[in-house]
Amino acid sequence: MLLLSLLLALEGAAQVPPSAGRAPSQAVPGLGLLRPEALRGLERQLGVASLAALPTYEIDQALDDVTGTFQARMVLRYTNNTRAPMAALPFLLHPNAAADLNAGGNGGGTLQVDDVTALEGPAVTRDVVRPGLLEVRFASPVQPGARVTLALRYGGRFRTLPPGTNDMLTQSMRAVGTMTSPGSTDYGLLAVGDGIVTMASAYPMAAPFHDGAFDTTAPSRVGDLAYNDVANFRLRTVVPRDLTVVTNLVDQAPVEHGAGARVVTSEGALVRDLILVGGRDLRRQSVTVGATRVTSVFRARDAEGGRVALETAAASLRSFERRFGPYPYTELDVAEASLVGGAGGVEFCGMVLIAGMLYRPVERSESQLATLLRLFSGLQNLFEGHGGRPPAPPAPAQVLELLRGQLEFTVAHEVAHQYFAGLVGNDSHRFPAVDEPLAQYAAGLVVEDLHGAAAARSAMDQNVRMNYALYRLLGGADRPVLRDTSTYRTPIEYGGLVYGKAPYAYVELRRSLGDARLHASIGRAVQDHRFRLATYESWVGALERGAGGPSSGVRAAFHRAMEEAHGDQDLGVDDSGEWVLRTLFPPEVASTLRSALPAVGMSPRDLLRMTFGGALQDDAPVGAGIDPSRLLRTLPPLQLGP
Repeated sequence: MLLLSLLLALEGAAQVPPSAGRAPSQAVPGLGLLRPEALRGLERQLGVASLAALPTYEIDQALDDVTGTFQARMVLRYTNNTRAPMAALPFLLHPNAAADLNAGGNGGGTLQVDDVTALEGPAVTRDVVRPGLLEVRFASPVQPGARVTLALRYGGRFRTLPPGTNDMLTQSMRAVGTMTSPGSTDYGLLAVGDGIVTMASAYPMAAPFHDGAFDTTAPSRVGDLAYNDVANFRLRTVVPRDLTVVTNLVDQAPVEHGAGARVVTSEGALVRDLILVGGRDLRRQSVTVGATRVTSVFRARDAEGGRVALETAAASLRSFERRFGPYPYTELDVAEASLVGGAGGVEFCGMVLIAGMLYRPVERSESQLATLLRLFSGLQNLFEGHGGRPPAPPAPAQVLELLRGQLEFTVAHEVAHQYFAGLVGNDSHRFPAVDEPLAQYAAGLVVEDLHGAAAARSAMDQNVRMNYALYRLLGGADRPVLRDTSTYRTPIEYGGLVYGKAPYAYVELRRSLGDARLHASIGRAVQDHRFRLATYESWVGALERGAGGPSSGVRAAFHRAMEEAHGDQDLGVDDSGEWVLRTLFPPEVASTLRSALPAVGMSPRDLLRMTFGGALQDDAPVGAGIDPSRLLRTLPPLQLGP
């Protein structure tokens, strides 16, 4: 009832659109999120008459972290920029991806659209094609250049995450169990857990349009759930009075709203999505990098991790602006979130989410594994004659350093996504090879700037090459990377090839072209594609042109890394487990294991496969899939005989 009453109190916004009566230049909300120079020539580059012709979402929403529910209403102003009559507009309901995949309890929150009406343009009807796809059909086609205004009412429920969500050892144990599973998770993107509310892509999203059609592809079990064209947003969020919320837009100061609630108004232009993080003990720290305010958002108990995240995000932005060009937004938030499913971070325009487990010292773990380790430590102290005092010793310095390194690399990777998949969008279902490998490579550059070349090589080994090495250790076959996400059958296959092998295309090009030439070509490719969607071919073509043409070797390097199978040779890794053994363990430990294992009839591969859950048995051929729902609709009716 609280949510309903709060929305009714804001009812005027639905009856009188917020931009009614304003001049066209004022009808675009949130331009303050963009640096002025980013707006120059943008209409021409995007192929629109004005930025007001981009989709504009005006949303009122009320959310409650206690009951885990939300209610919302939305007005969408949508101009038909498809250059053809538009008979229907599809909406993607990304929180329902788990239901699309029949994932049952392994899924996320839920979103249900209760009503759709036309405020401008032809009358509409709606049809639920699948849980994650709603189609709004027009009584008469919307002509090219014409605008429709739709009002939608919807609501949903947050997923409740289990205890230990941000406990490093608990999450590590759960991740080991899912590495070889078929996947299917929303990473906790519409969830409440460990004191943090996360609300990402939790609105009916007009499907992106490219290659002459709306992309309504069903979600895959691995990879990103969503990608989108740029849009404008105006948002009002009603929350309990002591719940602090931060969005990827420009947030105004909260205003008291009665009934124990506050309202936060947020606006942003030319972003690809909408993301909100909330909590009752959130803290913020900010620094300025050039024309951008970088803010770290974290729980009060995680202040040290929040400090490291802020320093790394600022250093990352400096690195990328120097190499790849100016960042277009005036704000960048790095927020602690309760992520699950093995995700260390998730990226959105203007905001990146970092898993809370990377903020927590290991000695604060309350997992069963941590308790067992403390017990062993106490028993060892007792036997060694230390008076039987069993308190857990501090985590070893090398463990703390490793965890800090993981936090730094993850933050750098996600900030890199502000350029690749943010400023330069791409179809993350068809072309994950465009943004993820480059974000991995770019994160290594940040570590190099912060700590030197040797530390960067170590970080690349631990965070990049290790993905491929573990995949091969468990029996995964080296395969081409340039594939649709639906053809990747397990998270470890996707991680091993996309995150582990593919980034070395850029490492090789850096060696052959040199820093200045490679990074200048990436910067020019960014400018060519900014605020638009890149395909694999258009991205490689832009890099090749920027590097000097066909003789640069760009296309050959990408063909070898992305379309062929030379991972063992190029990365110096095989399926024996030897590389993993000497990389995971200190030299003396690796040497001892190498000598002792034959005595019990085991090899390094046997030991490590046992540790990581056995072999993949990954020898089935892989081919391209189809979209059954879409293709069935294109099949002509059967001609029945007499």
